[in-house]
Amino acid sequence: MGCLWACNHGCVVSVASPDKSTYLFVNLTHGESATALLDFMQLYINSDKGNIVWKQLPEILQSAIFAQIPPQNNS
Repeated sequence: MGCLWACNHGCVVSVASPDKSTYLFVNLTHGESATALLDFMQLYINSDKGNIVWKQLPEILQSAIFAQIPPQNNS
């Protein structure tokens, strides 16, 4: 992953997969964020298109989500 242009937003995590939405989380802290990200990854991996309902996001990630980018349509 190249530069995310989010230097002023603390710890930044990008989650991406071909044909799925890309997520960008910012201002994450150590400890709780790691567990929340693992929980999120289970939802993401098990989803068809990577679309996770906001209410399903672990609470700490609900305030840390910076962007959800739809998958690129190569058709």
